[in-house]
Amino acid sequence: MNPQKKSDMSQFFIVHGKTYTHGELDTLERIQNQPIRRKAMAEFYDPVKTEIQILKGENPREYNKRVAVINEKVDSVIRSTPGHLFFTPEQREAYTTIGGCHHLDGTYTIFGELTEGFDILDLIAGQEKDRYDRPKKDIRIVSVTIQ
Repeated sequence: MNPQKKSDMSQFFIVHGKTYTHGELDTLERIQNQPIRRKAMAEFYDPVKTEIQILKGENPREYNKRVAVINEKVDSVIRSTPGHLFFTPEQREAYTTIGGCHHLDGTYTIFGELTEGFDILDLIAGQEKDRYDRPKKDIRIVSVTIQ
């Protein structure tokens, strides 16, 4: 873990752009935003929970309106809280076609681009990984040519 995102001179990432489905992006948003959502629901939904449940059976139209208002408030809180995650349409297009590394994007500076050796990158990316998506065996770089 590196919460300050400070790197030393020997640390860098070579990203093998994983493509995501829209469902995977939705799941990433849900997981990242869940703690914020819980707090917002406690503020906006919990105090009126019984009343909302009664409306559900007695007046479905009013129930839907009230739930929509609560959802708007909750989404507003999520969007205004630092650390939230919502992919823009442009990001969704890129992640579902080109791929990327969502937890690095927008966080670290890109200072290079792989122009050859994609076969080696594919070999590295194809190595068996643990549950944290880390290769089970360390992969060492013997040499790098920077042009």
